Parts: sequence; C-alpha cells; structure tokens
Amino acid sequence: MEVDEAFSLISRAIDAGRAAHGYLIVGDLRGGCDELADRILRKLFPDELAQIASKGHPDVAWLEPEGAKRIIKVESMRERIVEPMSLAAFSGGWKVGVIVGADRMEAPSANAFLKSLEEPTPKTLYLMLTDQPDAILPTIVSRSQRIDLPLSEGLLEDE
Repeated sequence: MEVDEAFSLISRAIDAGRAAHGYLIVGDLRGGCDELADRILRKLFPDELAQIASKGHPDVAWLEPEGAKRIIKVESMRERIVEPMSLAAFSGGWKVGVIVGADRMEAPSANAFLKSLEEPTPKTLYLMLTDQPDAILPTIVSRSQRIDLPLSEGLLEDE
C-alpha cells in the first residue's frame, strides 16, 4: 500500500471514530514510515505544526532505539511512552506514542508496552514503525492494525 492510500485509510478511520489504538507501520523507517507518521500527526494536531516538526509537542511521545546496540530498553519505554501516554492530553484531544524501530524492543520493553496498547486511554494512538515486523512480540502484532508500505530491496527478504 502506498503512503497516500495508507494515510487515507487511517484518516477516514479517525474521522469516523474507528481508529485502531495501534498501527504497526511496516516500511522504510526514514522513508514511508516517517512520512506516514508525520502526516497522521499533522492531521491530529493541525494548529501545532511547528511543535510536530520539532518533535516537541506535549501530546506526542517519541521513542527510538538507543546506545551502541540500538535497542529500546524497558526504562526508556516506561519513561518515554508508558508514563506520558497514561496522563491526560495537554490539549484535551489526542495523545500519540511513536515508537521508531519497534522491532528493537527488548522483551521486558515489549511487555511493559503491551498493557498500554491493550488498555489505552480514550483518544490514544500508537504508531509503531518498523522494517522488521517478524522481530516484534506476536501479542503486540495481534493487537495492532498492520499497514505495509513499499520497502527498499533487501528488507523483509524472508516474507
């Protein structure tokens, strides 16, 4: 599915009040995944585009792999996604958690995130971006709506 088609699908679901709580967006992290996440954020926060562009919006929590091993540790998951996403939205509207490289979650990180995904507060959306969906805890995959974007050659060779 192309980015435009995926955005249209998610946008219609948001407008109809039927958005999934979690979207597993599979594609190039610095390409289609990034573009789709940005378009969704701009839709949900149209009056705060500068904060979205700078990744400084108070109702958007970002988490990326860290350190030499490029992993998502449980402490970071709790501090940057689980705790902020459990609070009321600053603007009274949507809250969005963006996990870049979701396949890099260690098992404890994935388990810490799972409860938030299963029991989100109202108007909560999780965008999990990955180019390796097979490395994500199956329970997380089963509780998300998967969106497959075009991939560069060499990615997902096993699928």
